[in-house]
Amino acid sequence: MIHTLIHLYFQTIYYQYSKNQVKQRKDTTTFFQPSYRSVFPSMNPSPACHFKAILILIIVSILAGFFWWLFYERYYQYKECIEAAASSCLTAQGDNLTSGGMLWAAPAMLLSGLALYYLARVIRQH
Repeated sequence: MIHTLIHLYFQTIYYQYSKNQVKQRKDTTTFFQPSYRSVFPSMNPSPACHFKAILILIIVSILAGFFWWLFYERYYQYKECIEAAASSCLTAQGDNLTSGGMLWAAPAMLLSGLALYYLARVIRQH
């Protein structure tokens, strides 16, 4: 009984859908209407989506620059001193720098790659 009701329900829906499709086809002059926009909504970004990509690009670029600056200040500037001491290096300001400072490059590279992705996305959307 339930199976029959479900079957009738879906037949009714299919009939209404096909009836609407035939009606839409009669309204148009040709079966295929060319469109300059993509069928997929994600490929047609709205202005809000474009603004969001620009905002994310700016934020990620600032964060990437910050981490590159940390990498330079905590490791790259004193790389020779750290390698010569084989463990840590004392700066003139009294900072004790270790080779662990090179780890600041990991988030910097990750965020730089993300910034390049969003830059390409913004250019492609424009």
